[in-house]
Amino acid sequence: MIEHVIIDKNAFSPQLLLPGQFGLVIGQYDSDTVIRVLLHCAAPDRAAGDASASPQKQDKFAAKQQQQTAGLPLLDSEWIGRHAENVSRSLPGGLDIVGLFLCSQKASASDEQVAQLKNGLGRVHEFIGTSKLTKDKICSQKIILLVGSDANDISCLATDAANPVGGTSRISRCEQSTKQAWLCVTSRFTLNSRFAVSAQSAANNNLTDQLHSALQPAVERALDFSPLYEGAALPDSPPLPFDCGVGSDSAAASFSEPVFVELLQKSEQEMPYAKEIPAGSKRLEVTGCFPLFALIRSGSSGLDVSRALKSDLIRGLDARLYLAAQELSISSGLFVEGKSPALRLPRRVLVRHPRCPQAVLSDYSFPGETSQDVLDRLAYFFSTDLSPEDVNFGPEAESNSAASSPDEMSADEAEMMMEGVDRVVNTKVPLYYVFGLAVAFLAALVAVLIYKS
Repeated sequence: MIEHVIIDKNAFSPQLLLPGQFGLVIGQYDSDTVIRVLLHCAAPDRAAGDASASPQKQDKFAAKQQQQTAGLPLLDSEWIGRHAENVSRSLPGGLDIVGLFLCSQKASASDEQVAQLKNGLGRVHEFIGTSKLTKDKICSQKIILLVGSDANDISCLATDAANPVGGTSRISRCEQSTKQAWLCVTSRFTLNSRFAVSAQSAANNNLTDQLHSALQPAVERALDFSPLYEGAALPDSPPLPFDCGVGSDSAAASFSEPVFVELLQKSEQEMPYAKEIPAGSKRLEVTGCFPLFALIRSGSSGLDVSRALKSDLIRGLDARLYLAAQELSISSGLFVEGKSPALRLPRRVLVRHPRCPQAVLSDYSFPGETSQDVLDRLAYFFSTDLSPEDVNFGPEAESNSAASSPDEMSADEAEMMMEGVDRVVNTKVPLYYVFGLAVAFLAALVAVLIYKS
């Protein structure tokens, strides 16, 4: 059970919180008993923003909202679970959804509200508690944060999301910190896997399960890697050779270039084709070089880096295979006679979170979708305005690339980096820049008037 919660000072911005607002808590499991909270993700306005909801569903939700009691938000546990699934696939390795929060005037909640939040956490665990690819279990220990009006008054409850009949316990050690420092670690991972898929799977809409099952052996072998920095293995215990240190202020307010590490593969990934395949099946090859991103905190070890990168790899492949299978099931293009069996995985579009530049968010686009489409989707998921500004990852990501040939590189090699802007306080256009434009405009106007006179 969680006994200690450390909350970054910028995790809950007062101007972004309203009484009755709820949402997801994003952080890191420091140990079996300690959680570090980095960000909050307020639930978006579904009636106004959920493009997937039908007009009838939106009207029904609006009617329910009118019937809710004062101060008690409508918590649809099914929607919370699906929303958590979307947000979870957008997080870098090392970050997880660790709980839910609710804002109130006095950082408190009724028994009914706590029961609703606990039920919502149960649905969150059902949706994201197990990897579809590796079947690994994700920690079910979650927290409920009750946030007061000034964002400094916070009380915390712990619960086991996998136990629907279990209760909650109050966490006495819940503190805010200005000493947390975070760093983005990036790498590249090459995957080459061959297997057969059947037309029956596509017809029965279980192509996703077959793709996961077929790719699982290759991924399990591929996960057997060690991260290297400047040719040397990372130490199993801290400090790391590139440790971000601990500053006087939160790292959420600053930006440092990501650190690139190479991956030393310990086993052969490629699987030879079987000599015979079942009737009605087609051979399929998945080949690509995928960028990986992980967020680690100061004081981490090489084992922490390895776990975070593996988490990003598994989470990314889970999402890619699911989305690609949905596309194939709709188009049935994989089984058209005369077409080569090529599975094109969706491209990953990267976005920086405005309140923590080190946290690289992402989502996936298909042919026909622009990066702006993905950007808008992420802005909805995280209730944050985002702007398309390129971010330079530095020369290391290019010089240390693990890709061997263009044929082995997927569309991910053309990743687009974007930077986020806070919805409430937009500081991306400096005042001196606006003033300069105004002066230039007035000067041009005066010149035109003098010329005409």
